[in-house]
Amino acid sequence: MAPVCSHSCRKHEEDLIIRYDGVSALSLDVSRATNSATTMLGEIMPHPGGCSHEIALQSGTMKVTCRDVTAVWTKARRPDEG
Repeated sequence: MAPVCSHSCRKHEEDLIIRYDGVSALSLDVSRATNSATTMLGEIMPHPGGCSHEIALQSGTMKVTCRDVTAVWTKARRPDEG
């Protein structure tokens, strides 16, 4: 599983790709109605057999439990670059 977190032109010039290996659990709570998936907070914690990554979004939360996680910043293509 590898979600791509698109950049905010006001804050970053790169996109963040997070890769989860050996996903054993995934939960998604989108209880707050909003058109935004803005990340408010992300925390990686140790978990038996790997780690858990909880991401608080403006619209809810996502929690992934996995064997390992890696993150890579990649150059984002700006809309004005065509």
